Amino acid sequence: EMACAIGHEMNNPLSSLIISLKNIEDELAAAQKKSVDEDLTIVKKSLDRIKYLVNNLVGLKNADVVDYTSDQKMIKLS
Repeated sequence: EMACAIGHEMNNPLSSLIISLKNIEDELAAAQKKSVDEDLTIVKKSLDRIKYLVNNLVGLKNADVVDYTSDQKMIKLS
């Protein structure tokens, strides 16, 4: 259940980080004039979200368990 919750909750911010970092690499490699501010904002927000989730996990007590799929359950973190 914990692995399912962590995978579910961290997947979106991690995907955003991967995509944004790839965009930054591409923009810098091509020496484009386009600002990377939007991508850096996404990276920062995603990192903040991961930090928030980790802090929630550290202080987790008596968590509610909810259905994730028909055969899996996960701990509700929010």
